[in-house]
Amino acid sequence: MFRATKVAAYSRAVQQLGFEEAALFARTRIDPRQVSSPDYLISEDQYYAVVANMIKLTGNPGIAFSLGKLADLIEYGIVGYAMISANSLHDATDIWIKFSNSLIGAPMRTEWYPAAQGHELSFSSPASIGALQRFEAEEMLVQGINIIKDLSGTQPVFEKISFSYPQPPHRALYDEAFQCPLEFGAARTVARILKPDFNAPIRTKNEEHYSICAAHCSEVMSSLSETGQLRSALRSLFLAAPAKLPTLEEAGTALGMSANTLLRQLSNLGKSYQEIKDEFRFDLARKYLRSGHMTPKQVAYLLGFTSPSNFSRAFKGWSGMTVGQFLNSENETN
Repeated sequence: MFRATKVAAYSRAVQQLGFEEAALFARTRIDPRQVSSPDYLISEDQYYAVVANMIKLTGNPGIAFSLGKLADLIEYGIVGYAMISANSLHDATDIWIKFSNSLIGAPMRTEWYPAAQGHELSFSSPASIGALQRFEAEEMLVQGINIIKDLSGTQPVFEKISFSYPQPPHRALYDEAFQCPLEFGAARTVARILKPDFNAPIRTKNEEHYSICAAHCSEVMSSLSETGQLRSALRSLFLAAPAKLPTLEEAGTALGMSANTLLRQLSNLGKSYQEIKDEFRFDLARKYLRSGHMTPKQVAYLLGFTSPSNFSRAFKGWSGMTVGQFLNSENETN
């Protein structure tokens, strides 16, 4: 399950082209009223159903080239902020590879490694053969070009790109976008990038923000692997909007189950829904406070509390100490 961020962008795009939103979501079991909500989750099958509908609806097999240009890292939450504040393209790419699938839900998998000249990016898709796999590769590469250019200020230069599918009828779009030798029907999809160097600095780098965001991503990933599938899904859901956690009913809907079913499954884990939310907020509060870059007041509002005093009471209930006592204990430890 993952956020419907991309699907929401697809909806806006097809409506601008004059098509009905209902046609985009036909037979997908997706609620179009919810797709713009960071709390709403969809499955891979639903995502691919939307893509198939979009290609059929628009009659444009190369629509991914237009959609890839709409990439906005801010929409990717903590992962996007980590990439924007990273020190180098190397660090930003590592963040994407490590966390995008679990914390964003991007279906296509990415790997990168140094080459004799430049670097190689390898892409693999869980989609079966055909237009869906091709769509993902096209959108990912065009999106990557724009993200790399935005982060580094340098237009990417490719030595060669190989694709693991036959040459499409819209080959001209490939030549225009990538401007390098292209190979179709290859064993795998690989792009060799000559420029920029992956050690190139990020224009918006901020070491303090990067450290906080990257560590937060790692902690969330660690907790996901330790807490089981249901708790992992809930924490991923919470991460999308930590200042406005969903109600039990909203969480159940996002996970494709009733509130009663969610309660029953949590009971099997020996947890209540409120306990899961409190654990998440407590983990995030400690992380923010330990960073030394946020005041308790700022942390309170980032976690969705209506006042610092409400946050202080909650924090004492979670930890058995006041915020001041917690900060003093951290200073003594350091």
